[in-house]
Amino acid sequence: MNNFSEIKRPNSNFNQSGNLIPDRIKIEPQKFQSPRQSIERFSKSKGILFFSGCLVIAVVALIIMYFAGVFKSYDLDESKGEWQAIFLTNGEVYFGKVARVNKEVVMMQNIFYLQNKEALQQGALTKTQTGDVALIKLGNELHGPMDEMRVNRNQVLFIEDMKADSKIVKAIMDYIKK
Repeated sequence: MNNFSEIKRPNSNFNQSGNLIPDRIKIEPQKFQSPRQSIERFSKSKGILFFSGCLVIAVVALIIMYFAGVFKSYDLDESKGEWQAIFLTNGEVYFGKVARVNKEVVMMQNIFYLQNKEALQQGALTKTQTGDVALIKLGNELHGPMDEMRVNRNQVLFIEDMKADSKIVKAIMDYIKK
């Protein structure tokens, strides 16, 4: 028969509970995460990092554009004592001094305009060097307008400051001296 006294006991490397895995090899059970949870956590942190990077780039770009003058308003300046030429969308050009500017209107004073000699309007004529074009002072026409003009801003193509030695400015100054 079997003699149970001959069964060998396990050596001391095994734990006392009869488990065959030694204590030093035991692995602590880890918290199980589904692949979806770990992907979501990774995606959120990556999304926050991406958003932060985009925000920093946008702020830096805005700062660069600000200092480069992209947002600078190139509004029509009021006259600094200089004579200007105002070019309108209908092809007319007026010469004078811009007195006031707002969002809707450009106000001009001391106004002159060019006209062919054959024109029907009567006014104070000042001949230019071309001979067939006359510089007319606004206000001497038959309907007697004031020497002031308010032009809608949407009708203004551009305004140029004129040099003091230009032919038009010289003709205006000659007219004013008379």
